[in-house]
Amino acid sequence: MSEIRFYINDFRVDMYDGQKIGYTKQVNSLKNLSSRQTNFSKSFKVPATPKNVKNFEGLGMTGTNSNMPYQKNTAMLFVGNLCLIAKGWTIYRGKKGNDFDINIYDGNIDFFKELDNVKFEDVDIPELSHIKNIEEIKSNWENGNDYYKYLLADYNGKTHFEIGLNKYINTDYLIPSVKTSFLWEKIFQTFGFTFSGAIFDTQAYKDLFLTYPKGVISGQSGDVFADIEVNISNFVGFERSKVHPMTLNENYDDYTDAVTVETSIDQGSYNICPWDSNQVYSYYQVPENGYYKIRVTGSLDTNILGFQKAIVLLGKNKHQQEQTQIANLYSIFQTDEANLHQIDWENMTDQYYNAGDTIMIFWFYNSSSSFSVSSPKNYNIKLEVSKINQTEIDQTSFFKGLTPKDFYREIMWRFGLTPFPSKDSNHLDFLTYDERINGDVEDWSDFYIGSEEEDSEEYILGDYAKRNYFRFKYNGEEQDFNDGYFDIENENLDDNINVITSKTYSPNEFPVPFLIGNQNEDIPVLELWEKEVKQEDGETVIEYKARDSRFSFVKERVLNTAVNIGSEQLGETNSATKLRVVDNADYSFQKLKEEYYSPMDVLFNRVLLITTKFKLNISKFDSFDLKKRIYVKQKGGEFLVDKMKKSHLTDDITECKLIKINR
Repeated sequence: MSEIRFYINDFRVDMYDGQKIGYTKQVNSLKNLSSRQTNFSKSFKVPATPKNVKNFEGLGMTGTNSNMPYQKNTAMLFVGNLCLIAKGWTIYRGKKGNDFDINIYDGNIDFFKELDNVKFEDVDIPELSHIKNIEEIKSNWENGNDYYKYLLADYNGKTHFEIGLNKYINTDYLIPSVKTSFLWEKIFQTFGFTFSGAIFDTQAYKDLFLTYPKGVISGQSGDVFADIEVNISNFVGFERSKVHPMTLNENYDDYTDAVTVETSIDQGSYNICPWDSNQVYSYYQVPENGYYKIRVTGSLDTNILGFQKAIVLLGKNKHQQEQTQIANLYSIFQTDEANLHQIDWENMTDQYYNAGDTIMIFWFYNSSSSFSVSSPKNYNIKLEVSKINQTEIDQTSFFKGLTPKDFYREIMWRFGLTPFPSKDSNHLDFLTYDERINGDVEDWSDFYIGSEEEDSEEYILGDYAKRNYFRFKYNGEEQDFNDGYFDIENENLDDNINVITSKTYSPNEFPVPFLIGNQNEDIPVLELWEKEVKQEDGETVIEYKARDSRFSFVKERVLNTAVNIGSEQLGETNSATKLRVVDNADYSFQKLKEEYYSPMDVLFNRVLLITTKFKLNISKFDSFDLKKRIYVKQKGGEFLVDKMKKSHLTDDITECKLIKINR
């Protein structure tokens, strides 16, 4: 009889003479599609010899604080010279009398244990970190990368905006999607594992993306850097056809009356303008590079005539230019026939400034006639400068609401995969159900030692029903249009059950026409914003509220079309020579069922599970990896081996549970 040797953390454990150890080999049982099984030993006794107690850090002795039952303990098990378990886990169940009760697990346990309680911030993915802005999206569309793509879809935000006669795709309401093949590789690399499988060479796998889970626009208002307010009753020194600064300082009081200037400068500075000898004008200087929200409000009295024009303007870096040479100003307000005398305005704009750039507000009056107007009176102006916090995309925010284990399961479910672990290395080989059912076959007829009297049969496989559903999440209540199912012809089963419930959301049922260039394209709807329609001052206003934790699997389609793009939030426009969109594909679970689960029809209809015995020596037992199907002449056909069990590792008798393949 072969000797059994057992090692915990590389020390050899004392065993009872003739110790019997039972061991079960299994992979993902088809009894439950959402579960993942691992190999295990039957609980066995280990004597509390002085050597064992010492190596177990005094476990079982009164007053000791051994941590052995609570930590990871490696396991190696030899049967003769054959290493049956090379990378196992030792589980201490307890101690009774002079015996420790122990189990060994191996197989998938290493990888699943690595994923336990792990979040995506524990996975090093610096490639996903970036600033969401128009330059990033343009470059991503035209050049791409191997990590993430900004795939155009209707995310239920504001899709377009207009400037004059031009219409722009609004990049504020676009979100990135991570390439699932890249993410899968990163998870395996992080935990020191490798993988293989034909599925990973398919376009269906390579073309798959996982969307960012929440709506984020291209920038959010941050701290107020400056708040400047000027009030004056009489604005003197006015000349027609010149621009006049409206951002004043207290020196203006030297030649007029009733001026008040209030400033609250948190960052940056409010400085005297150098080109005015009276030193009555000032400008605000920004402290650092970035996008800024400029809010200008105010009012004044004037006697503008209908054929004359007055404009309030915003100037960038105009503090050192001559008044007659100032050009390229941003218009805040312009008079018209309805606004000639009492003028009120409110305007906001987002612009990019470099550190040291300056901001001034100007007044301009012009007329082709000889009529003049008096200077503005009762003038109030308020300038507020806020820093826009640009949207930073990182791995922590990218996967809020999803763990690496969740993602791993989603890929397994999506492609119908079964993992087969290597015995002596951190490697998983993945097979589809088609590869398992229609792959290589071994003839075990000569190993069969069962009998009609001892063999048992079952006609129900697991907790299935007559109709078995694969479920998505949906934006609407009681929706199921993209769910899938498979049927089992057995009237004795319950009517239906959910066998897989995904954490991902289905796209909406119907695509929408989306204007791209000069034509409409059918684009899927993925609701990452919620539209709320309101009435404000008699006008209809749409407010967009971001949704959270809404992942979707999508595919990419490239359009070689020139388009105008812009960020309404940041006040920028650009163009792109091509773009990447979410493909209007069939994303239903039913399609996935047809592609990856249809081979299981030969297992689930007229289910037959047989438990029988074979004569397999320890070498054959060890070498059979459960990937192949077997043929057993005595049982009349081909089978998948669901599990194989030895009650005693030194005995050739092996009990196997088989699932009949009904061709």
